[in-house]
Parts: sequence; structure tokens; C-alpha cells
Amino acid sequence: MASEPVTKAGGASSGGNTEIPRIRCPACFKQFSTDENLVRHLEKACHTEHEPQCGVCHKHCFCFEALREHLLGRLAKKECAAEFSRRGCSLCLDVLESEEALTNHRLKCQFMSACPSGKVLTTPMEQSIKGAIDAPEGSAEAAHFSEERQYGAVALDCEMVGGGSDGSINICARVCLVDEDENVLLNTYVQPLLPVTDYRDTATYQLFVKTSGVSHKLRFLTEVFLGYKIQDGTIHDPCEDAIAAMRLYKRMRSRRHAGALVHVCDLSQLSLQHVDAPQWSYSSVYSYSEPSFYCWCVDSKT
Repeated sequence: MASEPVTKAGGASSGGNTEIPRIRCPACFKQFSTDENLVRHLEKACHTEHEPQCGVCHKHCFCFEALREHLLGRLAKKECAAEFSRRGCSLCLDVLESEEALTNHRLKCQFMSACPSGKVLTTPMEQSIKGAIDAPEGSAEAAHFSEERQYGAVALDCEMVGGGSDGSINICARVCLVDEDENVLLNTYVQPLLPVTDYRDTATYQLFVKTSGVSHKLRFLTEVFLGYKIQDGTIHDPCEDAIAAMRLYKRMRSRRHAGALVHVCDLSQLSLQHVDAPQWSYSSVYSYSEPSFYCWCVDSKT
């Protein structure tokens, strides 16, 4: 396994500097002094091909905010920041093959605001349902509708409010349901059983959280990843939120991952003196890590 020498000041007895070989994790690039420490890191880090990766140096990041800091933050890596400024998309953080490809990509990556408040777009769904009902049993139309119903996704937005004297009791006050075509299937108020004393909104998908693990607001995620603003008016529209949630889901579901690590690391060559050999006989880095979350791209393969 390749290692990188790091100079470390020696003690008084050595009278000089010594070079200590460091082993770099091929996913996140952290360095370790021993093989055992690297393997323990891989177990804990849960590196997977589903993690966001820099399109320039291919470094793995815990979440998109960490990748954004790597590319655009105050301490961004200069080489990566320079390439990203030329051919990187500020929304999805992909790095395109050329500046021309980036221009074409942005036309598809940038979303417009969702439908106006209160506009219910159920006509396509109603027509689909009616067509399936009128179609003969066993026909292609009925089979197509059945398949769509089986594999289609819906987005649910619940306007949660707080009840109780301190607002700590979560209460659902309004529900909106939209399909993948952004048709509003359900939009209704819910009568709370307790007096409302507080209002809330969160998003918890792991790749969307802050580097600290705390959730971002849906409003922030929509502006950063989709390129438009929501919740700008005085009225909080759950249909607008549900459509934004569906768009975020579909964007993550359509992600194509890099697959195998670009920086190859053959762990079968590690000199693990204190670990049972059969347990660490794998050569793939990903074999040492169990994914810590369910990636929505898996839904596109079912």
C-alpha cells in the first residue's frame, strides 16, 4: 500500500527530524500512522459510493454541505475550487466535461417556482385513473396504470405545529400529498385536538444535513439545490413544500455515482498484526464499511 512520508520533529535524543510514513484513506483522504487505525477508521466512517464526491479530486464527503465547503468554502482546496469555478454546477455540485456542457446542464438543473398557492393540478391523474377504470381488465392501459401505482413515489408535507403550554407536543395541522408529476392528490386541514402554541419545519435526509448532523430547513434546501425560493409569502403553502420535497427526492434519486474508488487501495496488503486475518481478507475499501443511510438512488433500480 502506498504511504506518504510526513516529517515529525524528533526528541532530544534523536537530535533531528524523522520521517513517519502515513497511510491515506482513499475515500476521505485522512491520514493514519498504522494499518490498524486505517481499518478502524473505515469501519466507523461507513464510506460508500453513495456519498457525495468531488468531481475534481474525487474526495468523499459526509454530506453535500461538506462537499460545498470543499469546493466553495473559505478553506476550499485551490485546485478543486479553480476547476469548479469553470465547469461546476452550483446547484447539484457536479463537475461537467466542459464549460459548454455546463451551460446546457444548467438549463435542466435550475427549477422554476412551483404552482401558485391553491392551484390543484389533478387533471392528469384523474384522466389516468379514469382511463384505467374504463380500460378492459388485463389490457395494456390497465397494466401500465398498475405498474405506475406500484413504483411511483408521492411526497407528503405535513404542517406540524406545537401544542401544550411549552409547544413541545407535535400536532399535524395540515396535509398535502403530490405525485411525481406534481399533481396535488390531497390538500386538507387537520383539526388539532389541542391548542396550537408553536410552528415548525425540518428536513432530515442524511446527505442534506449540516456537517454537524443538524437538519436544514426545506426552504434552504430548495434555494440551494433547486435554485428558487419557497415560503416567501405570508401564507405557508404545504403544496409548495410538497412539490419542493418531491423535486429534491427526484434529484437525489436520479444521481449517478462514481462507483469504484478512483484512488485504489488494496487492503489485502495491510500488515494487520493485531486483527484476525480472515476478517480482513477483503481487497475492496467498501467491504469494510456498511452504509449508514438509505440512498434514494436505490429506488430507481427497483
